[in-house]
Amino acid sequence: MWKAERGRTKGTGAFVRVVLLTALAFCCTLPAAWALSGPESAGTIPDLGLPDTPGGLALPQCYDPAQAKDNPLLGALHLTLGRAQKLTVKAFTYGGRTSLTGLSVRPTFALSGTSGAVEDGSGRPVILPRTGLEAMRARDDQAQSFAAQFDAGRGKLSFSLQNVGAKFPDAANSLSGVDQSDLQALVKAAGTQAFDLSGSYQLLPGASFSSTRTALSNDKPGDDKRGLTTTDWANALSLTLGKSTSMRLALTDHSEEWDPTTGKTGLARRTTEFGGESKFGQGGKYSLRFGLTDVSTTTGGREQSDKTRELHLALPLHSHLRLNADYTARDGTNGAQTTNLVGAVLQLYPGAELTANLKTLSVGGKDTQERFLKFTGDLGHGGSSANLQAEQTSTRTPDAGMVENTNLGLKGVLGKGGGTINVRAAFQEKRGDNPSAALERLATFHLERAFGPRFILDADREEKARGTVGRFDTETKSVCALTAALTPRTKLTAGVSLLDNSAAPSTAWNRDLVLEHRLAGLQLRAEEHRCDRGPDQKNEIGFGVDWPQGKLPEWAAGLSRRHEFGDAYEYQVKREATWLELPFSGTRFWAEQRRGGDDDGARTWLVSHRTVLAKRYHLQLTYHDRPDYEEGDKKGRPQPLRREYAELGVPFAHGLIGRTWFQAEQHATDPLSQRHTVGLALLGKLHSQAQVELDYAQDSGSWEGRVVDRNAVALLYSKRLDDTRNLSLKLGYAWGENVTDARNRDCRLTLAYTNGL
Repeated sequence: MWKAERGRTKGTGAFVRVVLLTALAFCCTLPAAWALSGPESAGTIPDLGLPDTPGGLALPQCYDPAQAKDNPLLGALHLTLGRAQKLTVKAFTYGGRTSLTGLSVRPTFALSGTSGAVEDGSGRPVILPRTGLEAMRARDDQAQSFAAQFDAGRGKLSFSLQNVGAKFPDAANSLSGVDQSDLQALVKAAGTQAFDLSGSYQLLPGASFSSTRTALSNDKPGDDKRGLTTTDWANALSLTLGKSTSMRLALTDHSEEWDPTTGKTGLARRTTEFGGESKFGQGGKYSLRFGLTDVSTTTGGREQSDKTRELHLALPLHSHLRLNADYTARDGTNGAQTTNLVGAVLQLYPGAELTANLKTLSVGGKDTQERFLKFTGDLGHGGSSANLQAEQTSTRTPDAGMVENTNLGLKGVLGKGGGTINVRAAFQEKRGDNPSAALERLATFHLERAFGPRFILDADREEKARGTVGRFDTETKSVCALTAALTPRTKLTAGVSLLDNSAAPSTAWNRDLVLEHRLAGLQLRAEEHRCDRGPDQKNEIGFGVDWPQGKLPEWAAGLSRRHEFGDAYEYQVKREATWLELPFSGTRFWAEQRRGGDDDGARTWLVSHRTVLAKRYHLQLTYHDRPDYEEGDKKGRPQPLRREYAELGVPFAHGLIGRTWFQAEQHATDPLSQRHTVGLALLGKLHSQAQVELDYAQDSGSWEGRVVDRNAVALLYSKRLDDTRNLSLKLGYAWGENVTDARNRDCRLTLAYTNGL
């Protein structure tokens, strides 16, 4: 047993000693962790017989290199020096099932140095990498990890190396005696080499210094970041002056270097930060904080610099009143801008606050002013209570003038016991300050009252306004409905609604009846809708049956209308119909008869089936006769056509999903009008923080005497390069002729690069 002299070490002597101790621990652990011998020298490392106690040294597990292909080596060293000094070393190595056989390995472990050479079973030399992290690259299914930590009270030092082969995850399942959290971390790091060195030291009672250097090299096959080495070096000096003032100076270097064979451009960024905070007043309740930041970025020989100056003042004058002021100035490649903000928070009563801010943004000599008011509070008492959220933002710009945005939200309960009434109200408005400015308004009100366990009364009112401040159209809709649970399996809903549109000559009355019943796994539904608008009367009677046979997997739910990009339809992607949505695996049947009005006698039929075959292939078959228009002036009326639809979808690797579909349409009154659509799509979110969508569709046939021959392709891709940068490419191209647009070619291309800095 080896024991160290107990005592307290001061000054730099502790760090001199930790270097020697780390080297000693490394030498003790390295032979068991990295020295893999061939058959001629196979043997067992002798048991040191050292107990794992303070002041002692122990290797908890011995290792036979001949068994490396089946068992990993776990080495741990715990060392205690004095009362406040601790050293911990942890090592892991796995020689692999294929790499060890007939191999004599003596690699260099240093971060720099000469290359090492090994021989395989045939006597051919294998040259190890020469310098840097490349010198410790693991091959095949090997994995090594080494970590050391030293704590000397005033100073701390930690060091780690991690080197995992690309095929190590294939061998990880056969390992035993390894902590699963550590093993999963190695599996996740397959194909990478990582280095981490960090330390901190308490210079004075009010001063400390810390430094961290990390490096990560990516060699994952198939990864789009393969060949990238990322290095970060952060240094910080913190000072505390008395009880009320603190300052911090930090210098951070970040670099990204690519392997020359990739042809990609590297990046270097240096960030200098200096800031501090001072507290003053009684008890230090007031605070003044400042910050200076300088970011210099070099990419492909091009350098850009961004500087930021910040000043923040917080003045809590009273327990019910808080004032704050902020000043921010930015000067960079994109120009200079200054932001001034003055704000106050007033507590009106417990549970209610009023916030007011005045902000001025100056860019290029032009000022934009913004006023912000917000109220959040609880209203009412006793059995009636509500919460009100109200805010208004007024923005005045040099070009657009004044624009006001108002948002109100109220949610509460009136009454108590069985007679409670739930109330929700919302108001949203955006308007300018002159008669020609745009106006948008939406106001909603909802009331719900339960009468016992079987009856629920709902009342809704919605008002929309759109146009200009001087001239706008309004649309008002009022609905009242009563839902009755006649039996545990039967539900009846009866409602009446009033629709008033300022652009329409008369008011429309609607009456609705809906009956739902569950019967032996079937969901039956019957409904009647009656509309009276002046002398015109329309009646619609519908009946449907749903036969659910299970839930759809997550990747298949909504697949027929799924897109990775919200603006996909702007790039020649055809908009899908809502009747394709079937939220379960099973069959749906629907029939509807119309009487009165322009659609008198029209019948609508729908039969749809969705299923997943062999737990992998999504299949949907649908037939629809006289589907409704889904937009435009004829929305809700039947279209004079019949549709047949078939779709097949399947998930692929890397989070991608593919689908292909076929749709045939025939005019209900013109047998010669027929058109067909064939489509392919591949979309999904990739593991490397990227998303992609590829669509192709071909329309062919004839419609109402015109030829239909149209092809469209869309490619949409977006990738998050890092925390601040994003790259996207969106392309839509169509050629040929269709019914709605006779242009031969139509193309839209968007290439965007964003940088948060």
